[in-house]
Amino acid sequence: MKIKLILAGILLIGLLLRSYNLSGESLSVDEGVSVWLAQAGQIHILENRAVNFHTPLYFIILHYWVILFGISEFSSRFLSVVLGFFALIMAFKLGSLIFDKETGILNSLFLGVSTFHIYHSQSVRMYSLLTLLTLLSFYFFIKILKKWDFALLVGYLLSSVFLIYTHYSGFFVIFVQNIFLIFTRLLSKDSKFSFRKWFILYFVLIILFIPWIRFVLSKINLKIFIDELSRRQEYIFLWYFRLPVRSINTITDSFFKWSSQTEVLLLIYLISIFLAISYRYIKMVSLLLIWLFVPIALLFLLYSPARYQPQYSTVASLAFYLLAAKGITNIGNKSLKMIVIAVVIIFSCLGLIKYYTLPRNAKWKEAAAYIDTNAKPGEMLLFLNERSVHVFDYYYARSDLNKKLYSEDSVYFDTYASFWIISGKPRRFNKAALDLLNRNYKLISLKEYSGADVITQTLEISLFCYKGDKV
Repeated sequence: MKIKLILAGILLIGLLLRSYNLSGESLSVDEGVSVWLAQAGQIHILENRAVNFHTPLYFIILHYWVILFGISEFSSRFLSVVLGFFALIMAFKLGSLIFDKETGILNSLFLGVSTFHIYHSQSVRMYSLLTLLTLLSFYFFIKILKKWDFALLVGYLLSSVFLIYTHYSGFFVIFVQNIFLIFTRLLSKDSKFSFRKWFILYFVLIILFIPWIRFVLSKINLKIFIDELSRRQEYIFLWYFRLPVRSINTITDSFFKWSSQTEVLLLIYLISIFLAISYRYIKMVSLLLIWLFVPIALLFLLYSPARYQPQYSTVASLAFYLLAAKGITNIGNKSLKMIVIAVVIIFSCLGLIKYYTLPRNAKWKEAAAYIDTNAKPGEMLLFLNERSVHVFDYYYARSDLNKKLYSEDSVYFDTYASFWIISGKPRRFNKAALDLLNRNYKLISLKEYSGADVITQTLEISLFCYKGDKV
């Protein structure tokens, strides 16, 4: 009964933290794309996700969600709140299954107060679904290791198929599970685990994913796609047989974000992970260490520092919390254990205060209101990013302005007496456009509506007017 009450309290706190101020922030550019896609037909969703190298499951679910509940900031984000809430339940169940209920409680607590996961549970993106399905896949995986059962096999198959249909990083999870199986098989010759049945299971999984592969190949030009990957510095090692220079920040930034961007929490979690290593649970701890470091290593190989984002490491973060939870439960002195837990809660609260105080996303709502008040009919809005058009349209209803997307092959503003640049400075202009801009136009106003992350949440609104007399 005591465990149930504690878990109920954690779930309630986790739900409140994920629901708090849900519509207080403007949609991000990525969220704007999600809401825009959700309003489209299923075929358009599939085609868009295929050519943009994303899987479609979350957006199909969101499509029906917004039909039922609308596209307001609160309702569109609440789907992620629900998914994040169920992830807390699965965090408890997985921790209890692998170790004990005390570890399950701490695992759910750490996930519940993590600003990294709260952010994704407050975003119209697929990462809360990715979290839930990763936990489900590992839950059924551990169950199968202990006992072959048809219901468990179906559960594992469905959760894993849904996982890779949610995000391609789901393949990291499957890769980790198979690495673990191979190593345990080699180290334990008496293992009764049936690899024949496992191969059949994965054959079915691949069969179920083949329709998506065929659909993607039918929608993309492979040569153009590979060229685009190269242009964006997303080099795949097996294709290029080389390892470009990487930054260690691609790893350290993820660990820092998982720790609510708090140095003390990061230190406690890292020490706890060291304490988690014990002979009694060496098999399961080994699985978690593989789960933690293999996805990070793969991301390190696949992405340049310029393209890497911490959310790509979501699947690895779950092993991080579970290892930390086990490390703390391994502390023999009960008083010291309670002190460590209290310190984690205190510094998590400090991280939460910072999280809810600082503006996270660019202020698209305010930017749209500013243009609505100051733009004259017939003026042009020049967008430097195609994706920003969708989030701007979400907040902006006027139809008497001309909207265009900047292209390096064209100059759009030379016929306008004044125009607005949306989503950044004109640094992306080609030389001809920059020369024309500097020669004939002057900057009248510049407003910044950026969020806390100036790299991913930059938003500037610029108004330029012709220096001479232009009608």
